[in-house]
Amino acid sequence: MTNELAAYKQSLRKNVKSRLRDLQYSPKEVARDLLRNLMTLSSFNAAQTIGLFIDFQNEIPISQLLPELFEARGEEKRLIVAAPYCFQNAMFFYKIARPRRDENDVIHIPHLARSRYGVQEPDLYARANPHDFVMPNKFDLLVVPGLAFDRTGARLGRGAGYYDRYLPLLRADARRVAVAFDEQIVDAVPTTPEDQPVDFIVTPSQVIATNARLASDLSS
Repeated sequence: MTNELAAYKQSLRKNVKSRLRDLQYSPKEVARDLLRNLMTLSSFNAAQTIGLFIDFQNEIPISQLLPELFEARGEEKRLIVAAPYCFQNAMFFYKIARPRRDENDVIHIPHLARSRYGVQEPDLYARANPHDFVMPNKFDLLVVPGLAFDRTGARLGRGAGYYDRYLPLLRADARRVAVAFDEQIVDAVPTTPEDQPVDFIVTPSQVIATNARLASDLSS
């Protein structure tokens, strides 16, 4: 990566982070609209194994939709939801238990702990059971975070490269679905050959199919 491209990426990260800090929104309403739009994707509805991140700082509050996601799928035992754990330069996914919403509207997800960076990740108990480890080739769909996206599917992450290294490990038919605020959609994201694109971008107001080959996933 050239110094000029690296500087441009850093400038875009700074700009989007500033936008996110200024957002005023109801997490529950955002999550409701996000889940509604996710469920317009046939691949999301059909997925039996889904990987997703637990939101951090100003990221879109995807954890808020988890109780409703499990409820929408009923008591279907085949639904597996897994969250990432980062160690050194690698990322691993572990199954999470069904979350619950308490009387104060707070989401509780069993066996998550905050890392030294403040990110909620599967704790030691969750990682101790080898049956809860999910291999990359088991995912039908991976929900991907990011700071900025464009309509071609280009993604700008936070710079650590975890998802750019992980996404190539998925099956060829697994869907890559980014979730974001509308304010994170930009005209163009600068990329290098190592940067991995996404197939769809889902926001509270729209679904962007970035891969024309997969546009049939969208409900008419």
